[in-house]
Amino acid sequence: MAKHCKQERKIDGRTAAAKRRRALVAAYEAQIGSALSPATRSLIARAVAIEITLEGIEADQVAGKPFDAEKHARLAGSLARLLDRLGLTVRPGVSSASASPPFDAGKCLRQNAAKLAQEKAISEGWSDTERDRYAEELWQEYMKAA
Repeated sequence: MAKHCKQERKIDGRTAAAKRRRALVAAYEAQIGSALSPATRSLIARAVAIEITLEGIEADQVAGKPFDAEKHARLAGSLARLLDRLGLTVRPGVSSASASPPFDAGKCLRQNAAKLAQEKAISEGWSDTERDRYAEELWQEYMKAA
């Protein structure tokens, strides 16, 4: 049998990098959900390592230090692919279960008109037909003003 080649190292878990690593791992695991397979945990660990490396490169860039733009681009691409494989990306124009739907002003105005019409119908004893007619009139007024 092959010997286990993992070297024992003492790692201080109190450093900023260690705390950032734990926070990212916890965030990714929470976003993915429970019952994570070892393979998924491995992908998360790799994504977190790449993300922390990218953050270091970006900190150097902001500080005006020289940085390897090609390395940054390769790592960013790798991170994007890993996150995509984990289901943690939301692309513009692609619907996602976790992404909220776009704001629909017309729908909001129609709902507001219906609510106001319902309140007025209750206070004045209107029939459903009268209430609906009034809601439609309000809706038309809103649309003209918009």
